[in-house]
Amino acid sequence: MANQKASSSKRSQRFTITMCLLASLLFWTAIKLSKDYDTIETIGINYELPQGLAFAQAPPNSLEARVRATGWELVNQGLSNHERMITIDSLELQENSDGIISIRSEVANAFEDEGLDVNPITNERIVIQMERVASKMVPLRLTSRIEYARGFQSSKAPRLDPDSVTISGPISVIDSIFFWMTDSLILTEVIDTVRISTPLKETSISSMTVRPTAVSVAIESQQFTEKSIYVPVEIKGATKKDSISVFPKQVLLKVAVGLHDYETIKAADFKAVVSIDQARSEISNSLPVILEKRPDLVRQVSVQPQTVEVFFYEKY
Repeated sequence: MANQKASSSKRSQRFTITMCLLASLLFWTAIKLSKDYDTIETIGINYELPQGLAFAQAPPNSLEARVRATGWELVNQGLSNHERMITIDSLELQENSDGIISIRSEVANAFEDEGLDVNPITNERIVIQMERVASKMVPLRLTSRIEYARGFQSSKAPRLDPDSVTISGPISVIDSIFFWMTDSLILTEVIDTVRISTPLKETSISSMTVRPTAVSVAIESQQFTEKSIYVPVEIKGATKKDSISVFPKQVLLKVAVGLHDYETIKAADFKAVVSIDQARSEISNSLPVILEKRPDLVRQVSVQPQTVEVFFYEKY
């Protein structure tokens, strides 16, 4: 029995001590929360632009203010998670022709409902520069990495639809823009014709817009094969008084051509020449063959041989 009474007494003492500690903690917390504290609060800024105007440079979209409040008020504010915003309307922007907007009263009003005091803020004025909005059309350029399936090659340059866009924004901004890029288009194992939509590069200037935001890209390809063609070598720079011969008189061209165009490619579509302007001092010269003409339909042209012998004869 004596042991049970001692154990009960110890539990009672521990409970009393615990309650005293809790009461002390609550009393200390109440004192601390009753004091005033300074804290930094972020305030968002919303602008209502006058029609037909845009920002020449993006103004700040937020600011920081030093607020003085009791601990209780700060705890309540943190629990409410209230997002503060101030609005600078179009009338205020129009009335300040110098572009300097005072925001002291707007910031104070943002905290007025909660009874919080705002200390002087670092930037009580915002400098805003506005310009007239203008629009113009500029050509599009495709940013791409296209890999074709084995045996296939491009038959035409990729086509964009539309091939131009309308950009709108401050005159000083769009005057220096002469083209616009698409976002990067990456394709692999392309065969035949592929049509795909690709977005345009996004603008980093908030006061500028680009329309449309996406375009259609048509990529045409066909299967290629090799074709061999003999083409005569022409002498460039010869006159009627010259007696000249070349060996060999023809060169072999090996070209990659699309299957659809195989039969249309002829020797007459090519022109192989040697220039003798710098070779008249020697009886014979080995001169390079220059391919002066070739159709756009062929790829990977090789010339065999790459040089020919040119012989000069004296006329008696």
